[in-house]
Amino acid sequence: MRRLPRLGSSATVAALPMSSTACLRTPAASLFKCEIALTSATQPHSVPRQRHQVWANRFQSQRRCLSSAPPPPASTPEKAVDGASDVDTQNIQLSASQSRRRLRARLPKTDLTIPRKQRTVPRPADIPDAEYVPAESGLGLEEVGGLEGWWDNPAHWGPSKNYVGFGLQEKVMDAALLQVLARKALVEAIALKDKFESKIKNYRRVDPTPAEFRMAELVRISSKEILVAEDGSPTMAQHDVYKTLKALSHRLPVAEGEVLPKPVGPEMTPEEAKELLESWDRNWKAASIEDPALRFYLVKRIQRLTGHVIPDAKLVGVRHMGGLLSVLVKPPKALKLAELITTKSLLPTLPNVKIYPRRVTPVDKEKMVGRWKLIQKELQERGLPVVGTEGYGAAVEKKWVTGN
Repeated sequence: MRRLPRLGSSATVAALPMSSTACLRTPAASLFKCEIALTSATQPHSVPRQRHQVWANRFQSQRRCLSSAPPPPASTPEKAVDGASDVDTQNIQLSASQSRRRLRARLPKTDLTIPRKQRTVPRPADIPDAEYVPAESGLGLEEVGGLEGWWDNPAHWGPSKNYVGFGLQEKVMDAALLQVLARKALVEAIALKDKFESKIKNYRRVDPTPAEFRMAELVRISSKEILVAEDGSPTMAQHDVYKTLKALSHRLPVAEGEVLPKPVGPEMTPEEAKELLESWDRNWKAASIEDPALRFYLVKRIQRLTGHVIPDAKLVGVRHMGGLLSVLVKPPKALKLAELITTKSLLPTLPNVKIYPRRVTPVDKEKMVGRWKLIQKELQERGLPVVGTEGYGAAVEKKWVTGN
């Protein structure tokens, strides 16, 4: 008996309608006949199983597009809105309290007078008084408080915010006292330079204190022995370096918020400075200050101790300590003739002698006798210049005489 060849799975699938439009166009009877013919021609179990899988997959894809979730329960809109508003209010209050707590934690401790928390007045609709009439404009209303000009008031600034300059408020002008302070600055500069070169770890901070201007401190530090080498570089003994650094690093106990008063000047008098200078030799003035680090420390310490700022243009030609002293210590100004006569003459003691610092003019003579005010009034009434010409030129007759 003749048998038909077995159809493959691809042919079987191709024989089936794959689109909804094709199924609608094909009549149901012809589609049924095609299915019967294919079934009889092939094995009885393979084709129906494949056809069943194809149609099952198709219906399953259609079912996935539909939502099988149950509908949400109907709720009252008013209750939902009220519950949401309560939750939002609680969240806002909680976030506000947390932000205030964080702000208090971040605020630093300061001696500034910080403005108080601003308070606002209630709205006109919230006032229960029926006779209350709100103002329609701000004219005539009294302004109470406010932040305008708050930081312009010096009382709102703490003492720690006051300006403290680096040098003294008043410069030291005495020559002997300037030399003593310059020697003290040289001793400290040598110690500081040695500190950073040898990397001494015991003294990490060097803070100037008001005690450095006391009499005992000036004598003790400035009297340290300065050794000048053959090349002119100044040095000191190691124990003197440690003592100087210890004196510089010493800090007085200061309470929190307290500010040490700025020193006005050294306690040493010019006479005491002269006696101290005479007890020293002059070798320290030959010390070389060409080292940039030593020169920097020295100039800054001199500015701190004396209040004098030495410009860089004058430091260029300075090679040793004596040249720096010649720049720092200026010769006193020459006295005027009137000052010399007043201080070193017997003329001021005479009854008929009076010394004036300048030339005595005719106006001064009229003022001495009390006639100047009357003369000034009469000149103003006549329209004449009181002092000088005031726009009036020279006499015309002078040109006639000279022939100009």
